[in-house]
Amino acid sequence: MTTTSWMGVVCLCVASASGAGCVANDTDTEAEPAGQRGGAIKGAEPADAYPEAVLIDMLEDGHPVGACSGALLAPRIVLTAAHCVRREAAFRVTSPALGKATMADAVAAYDTHEDGDLVDPESHDVGLLHLLAPLVLPSYPALADAPLAAGKRVVNVGRVADGALSTEELFASKPVKVRGAGDIGFPFAYRAIEKIEPGDSGGPDVVVGSAPHVIAAVNSGAGGGVELLARVDLVRPWILDWMAAHGSPSSSGAAAPACKHDVCAAGEPLDPSCADPCAGAVCESDGYCCTTAWDAQCTVEASLYCGACGG
Repeated sequence: MTTTSWMGVVCLCVASASGAGCVANDTDTEAEPAGQRGGAIKGAEPADAYPEAVLIDMLEDGHPVGACSGALLAPRIVLTAAHCVRREAAFRVTSPALGKATMADAVAAYDTHEDGDLVDPESHDVGLLHLLAPLVLPSYPALADAPLAAGKRVVNVGRVADGALSTEELFASKPVKVRGAGDIGFPFAYRAIEKIEPGDSGGPDVVVGSAPHVIAAVNSGAGGGVELLARVDLVRPWILDWMAAHGSPSSSGAAAPACKHDVCAAGEPLDPSCADPCAGAVCESDGYCCTTAWDAQCTVEASLYCGACGG
């Protein structure tokens, strides 16, 4: 380890075509040698193994004014960084894995953040979006419910490769070792060797070897060879409550109960938390399907929202 004076931590939400958001105060700390900088997610490869990862674009009058990354937690719920959703803008969410996009109709940040460009060490940099239309995957990631041990490895996922912001793809880093960042003044974050750059904010940090994927943190900031990752275990109850309040059952990583029948067949009402995520996506839009009967209209909606039933 070497003692490094780093010039602060930059929030990685791209504002307009260039530049980034937030910068922390100058700090002297111990950090692992960062090597060369400027390679975006260094050693990145396409994030095909992380279908939950999404692109988030901020729009004003239909024009892009900012960019972040995120992860689907349920058909209509996206996890991202809080500083990504505090801007007054419309939010478009694109799933490269599904080849689909939709708009958000509600956003939330866990706590307040001071105005300006500083990373707030007293704030949990975790945010959520609720989508107008569902983005249905075969399964969704779980949230970490306890802190990671020092040296545990995660993969950073974001939308920048070789310094270029992608409008179509996401990328995954090589595994990085994390540890708590409390010793450098960020008690609600992990830190690691810097791999992320502007546009990667909000992308998931997935525990290596987890199945289903477990998200331990979201990309928050980077600078001086150090990256900060906002921990989700500390705000997990808030995330689950917000999901429930917005009609989305959460994934705990445990096996979901089998659906009573196929979503393409009419029958009795289905449990929105059953094993086929399409049931939850349909029920959030049409509660009749999960309270009264799964009728022919419900099967049409399954085709519309999920591409099921030959749709």
